[in-house]
Amino acid sequence: MEAGASVSIRLWAQVESAMPRMEIDSENCLRMVAGKSKKGSLILGDVAQSFIRALGPSDPPVILSEPRFDEQRWEILASGFGVDMSIKSEPYWGFGFFTKCFLNEISISGSRSSIDRIVFDAMASLGRNPWEPFWRSRFEKKSGFDLDSHGNMWRDCEMRAERSMRDMLDEITRLYVTNKEEMPASASSDIETAKLALEDRNGQAFERAMSRMLTSLKMKRGFDSESDYGGWGILLESEEVPVVDLTGD
Repeated sequence: MEAGASVSIRLWAQVESAMPRMEIDSENCLRMVAGKSKKGSLILGDVAQSFIRALGPSDPPVILSEPRFDEQRWEILASGFGVDMSIKSEPYWGFGFFTKCFLNEISISGSRSSIDRIVFDAMASLGRNPWEPFWRSRFEKKSGFDLDSHGNMWRDCEMRAERSMRDMLDEITRLYVTNKEEMPASASSDIETAKLALEDRNGQAFERAMSRMLTSLKMKRGFDSESDYGGWGILLESEEVPVVDLTGD
């Protein structure tokens, strides 16, 4: 498969937290609660919040299916950086009386590398295995997936993203060593920061450190946006990667 080829995956995740609550504006987009919406609100939940954050700077998510009596039953669409992501929230047991009655169905289309990175960042943000349900048999019945094989889908995305980051770190380190005499004193610190960020599974901190290194290296030939380090080309375009938090704390 070509590095830039478009793929689609579908993942299922157990919801554990019901926060935050979001408003629906006049254009059917999600906004932070400001007490001004006449169209109501919905409860986003920890899984959807993590995936929207992982998508990065983008337009506000659009409501595809508005909540009615239950603020946790909805469907949204978010897009950014050539990735389309829909998230559907619905109960899979207990009629939705409790937060743990809910699961999210996440469908993502885009380049393989972009999808892998979104899943990696979302998992790091959640700090748990999202595919592990409160009620296994009901979760498997609703999703149609065997839990073990479905967990492997999540892990495969995570491992590919981490491998891509490690490959990039290795290449940047090699370029640093080759050009060490010409590099600023801060370059060594940026390398260490990137290593620590990767160990901590902090993708955004890793990006920022790599971006500073790339700027210091002045984008040497052979390491440009056409390289095979898919999903990281944005680092070549600016010194810092902006992060827009659509969901709040």
